[in-house]
Amino acid sequence: MPVGKNLNLKRDKVIPDKKKGVKEQKAEGDIKKLDPTQLTVPKPVGQTIIKEDSYSITVTPSKRKKVRKTKVELTGDLGINNIAAIDKHIRPLFDSYDLVDVFLKDVEAYDLTTMQLLYMYTAIHDTEDKAKLIKVITDVSSDFQKLTHTCGFSKFMYQYKA
Repeated sequence: MPVGKNLNLKRDKVIPDKKKGVKEQKAEGDIKKLDPTQLTVPKPVGQTIIKEDSYSITVTPSKRKKVRKTKVELTGDLGINNIAAIDKHIRPLFDSYDLVDVFLKDVEAYDLTTMQLLYMYTAIHDTEDKAKLIKVITDVSSDFQKLTHTCGFSKFMYQYKA
């Protein structure tokens, strides 16, 4: 006599439906595989604009679902007086996204601290995590371009004219 007939179990308990079993397995598997830091990182849905008195930051995430990419525009006074606040706003973006394009537009003030901050982000993510790519693209005046070249930071900043 087969062993299965001796058991008084319903078929649903022994052999779960494929649909229910797959959904439950995926849900349990996804929770176990996720890193706790990924659960706390908010994903921006649309464009975020941060406006202060002398500078503004515009963050536009990509609509593509497979690539975590964003575009960050920095405008206004990017000098030493505002660099700590700018760093506070944009630092989480480099951890949340794999591809970050930083655009400098309509820059009123720009100095060595701005270049050092942006270089730090590109250098750290270039050496530590090869999966991340950070590009700094500038549209600044010729005086700021000369300053960038003189300080030796023109190698990692791309120039463009909009």
